[in-house]
Amino acid sequence: MIKLSLPAKEMREFRKWTEKISKEEHEKLQNLVARSGQLIDRQAKLDAPVDTGRLRTSIAPSYSSDKLTFTIEVNANYGPYMEFGTGKMVRILPGYADIASQFRGKGIRRVNLKAKPYLFDNFERVNKAFLAELKKMGFNERSM
Repeated sequence: MIKLSLPAKEMREFRKWTEKISKEEHEKLQNLVARSGQLIDRQAKLDAPVDTGRLRTSIAPSYSSDKLTFTIEVNANYGPYMEFGTGKMVRILPGYADIASQFRGKGIRRVNLKAKPYLFDNFERVNKAFLAELKKMGFNERSM
């Protein structure tokens, strides 16, 4: 399973900041989180490689009760191998080595599966726009 969310430290800073903003800005932020989450979810599902469709249907978005955070999980056990590839064909975006290393094989089988990225590239693209909008709203993006 792949679970995509902010690290705890950044989340604490984000939460502190949300306590200081006006009700109007709070609603604007909720809409921004919803739009960003929907974009990542939709594009990941479109880009997910399809054989049986199980990977695509295993992509599960969820929002916190206050609608200020978005989490996306990929519940197909082979999702990480499709995202990152295997063997000599591994492709890992900078900053994602810790996540990818969780799915490293034991060296028992030699399988070279080309990476078919569907999640993290989309997250990075949407996250850039999300951070730009947060900056306009007054959030210090250096903490993220």
